Amino acid sequence: MPLARKKRPSIGPFARTTRSEVLDDQLAQLMAKLQRLEAEEVGMRARMTEAVQLADRLVNEADDLRRQLADHQALKGERLALSAQLAEAERRHADELAQAAERIARQEKAATGAVVAEKTALERAARSEGQVEAMKNQLVELTALLQPGRKGSEKASGRGGGKDGD
Repeated sequence: MPLARKKRPSIGPFARTTRSEVLDDQLAQLMAKLQRLEAEEVGMRARMTEAVQLADRLVNEADDLRRQLADHQALKGERLALSAQLAEAERRHADELAQAAERIARQEKAATGAVVAEKTALERAARSEGQVEAMKNQLVELTALLQPGRKGSEKASGRGGGKDGD
């Protein structure tokens, strides 16, 4: 606020008081303005301190976020590598399963062939046992016929009894 214009000097003590009052008023206004500015300065300094502290926190948070991002990217790389390894393992597993299925199919085919061969062999063995038993019976009969003096065996065969009766 500009200083008041100088008034013409008045005569008398009353004029000094008014000028003195004007100067006192102006001084009071300036002091009030100075106090207000000092209070604003204190407030500005407090806000600046808060702003600096906030900036420091933001810098720290940004550093933390950069570290987290780096960790995340590293983990993402590991995940991709593990995914590739998993896909390769699944492919190998599928190949192994296919090979195992082929091997089982061959073994089942071989087992089926073995079962058929066993059945055929058992049938042949049964026929052979029957033939062996028949041959044993024939051998017993022939042995009985060939032994002299056995009358019971001649009657059993039926040949010797027919010749003697004629």
